[in-house]
Amino acid sequence: MTVGEFDDALRILDAEGSLTWSVPDGWQQGRGAWGGLVVAACVTAAQMRESESRPVRAVTVQMAGPVMVGEQRVAVTEVRRGSAMTTWNVDIVDDRGATAVHASVICGAPRDLDEDRTTEWGCVQMGEPPPWTAVPEISVAPPMGPVFGPHVIFRPLAGRPGSAEEARTRGWVAYADGKPWTPARVLGLIDAWWPGALVASDRLRPLATVMFAATLLVDPHRLDADQPLYYEGELTAGADGFTSELRRLWSPDGRLVVENLQSIVVIA
Repeated sequence: MTVGEFDDALRILDAEGSLTWSVPDGWQQGRGAWGGLVVAACVTAAQMRESESRPVRAVTVQMAGPVMVGEQRVAVTEVRRGSAMTTWNVDIVDDRGATAVHASVICGAPRDLDEDRTTEWGCVQMGEPPPWTAVPEISVAPPMGPVFGPHVIFRPLAGRPGSAEEARTRGWVAYADGKPWTPARVLGLIDAWWPGALVASDRLRPLATVMFAATLLVDPHRLDADQPLYYEGELTAGADGFTSELRRLWSPDGRLVVENLQSIVVIA
């Protein structure tokens, strides 16, 4: 399989105000496109309607169904534009008119605070992983892994699928194309790692993310494009086949880049 560039897979065309996304083959997870690619497409669509002075701050995505390979319509609606923040709705609609994905994207200018101490208020810290250069890559690809797997470089430290161990996952992660970080790339990448439910289970099970909420806390353009990000994930609880999973991406120097909460359903 040829490894393509993430940005090429996100190419959304704007024809007289109508957005269309040709979802490429080779980026699937299950029947539809990988959820990280879908999240990134929603972010990209909102950015196409927003000025650079209001960068992406947060995104919430409800994944009602798979986004299939082929042309999809992307509808972007401005919910509200305030003096410093804009809220956008993004819907991905298939050729039958069914909405597969509904997203809310928040874009906001930096706040003009007399004394900005918000960067000092965090109470979580990155663990102490070995340098990414000391952690070997593994192959994640069919038949055991998803189709999109070769587009991502995984360097796992903890949490082996099917091991029936504690549902914690750790490791270094990056895109194989090595391109500079952007909001879409970072917010999509946090969905790349396998869920904690696969680690807690004694076998591989079909899963699906149905809700994704993430906050972007570092300007991705200030991250080193040549270095991966450190991933941490925990399945915090589950009931009736629905699980709650908290995920974080850290820069190598210990800055929290993205925090993400997902609702992941165990299908069988």
